[in-house]
Amino acid sequence: MLIFKEEKSITEEFRICTKCKRTLPATTEYFHKHKLCKGGLNSVCKQCRINESNKYYHENKETVSGKRKLYASENKEKIRLQQKKSVDKNKEHYVNYGKKWRQENKELKSSMDKEWRRKNSDSKRRPEKSILQ
Repeated sequence: MLIFKEEKSITEEFRICTKCKRTLPATTEYFHKHKLCKGGLNSVCKQCRINESNKYYHENKETVSGKRKLYASENKEKIRLQQKKSVDKNKEHYVNYGKKWRQENKELKSSMDKEWRRKNSDSKRRPEKSILQ
């Protein structure tokens, strides 16, 4: 008795974007995940979704920025915790980025430090150690 493997149909390997009508591989590289859609992938490709988002943003800049500001003001603690978690998770990246930036911008960093010291000369100075300690 011979057993034949079922080959994947072309529709399972490729997907046609409903927006631009291009045929693309049915992977998360080209389509966002969407568990309610067939195959678990969205029917619109990533590039078309990005274009739609950009278009909406530019047509509704004031509304979008207002909603972002409102969310940020109402969720300061949540945002702070998310940022801290991200920094902790990617500590090495941030350390390396800072080192690289300081190496490439020595003069700018120096002038920024001088300006900060000038502005904060009195308020941030360490207290003098007392002789009687």
